[in-house]
Amino acid sequence: MSNSRNESGKFGEGRIREFLIQNNLPYTTGKNNGIDFIVHLENDIYIDIKNQNTDGSVNEKLPHMVWKYKQKYNYSEVYITEGKKDTPENIKTHCNEMCKVHFVKFEEMCNILLTKPTKIERFF
Repeated sequence: MSNSRNESGKFGEGRIREFLIQNNLPYTTGKNNGIDFIVHLENDIYIDIKNQNTDGSVNEKLPHMVWKYKQKYNYSEVYITEGKKDTPENIKTHCNEMCKVHFVKFEEMCNILLTKPTKIERFF
């Protein structure tokens, strides 16, 4: 029996991976127990995919994930690519106590990667 949440996450990762390859954007992955993607542009862009489309406990785990990856990668900002389900505001606030955390949808993430910004206006 397959887990639809795992399938949703793998689908989200696959979409970003395809986009990176199609647009010839250099990246690495965090492999097991790491961030999903590090896109190597002028400044590295750290991306984790949370393609959540239903309610679930993943939101409660986000602050710890942001903290853990901040320790591991020493980033000052990270992009969380959401699915159809928006991350609750209290979780966004908690995450942003550690560093700048941008909560974006797939299309927004693609636009950010294509324009290679040094700063994004939409963060929480």
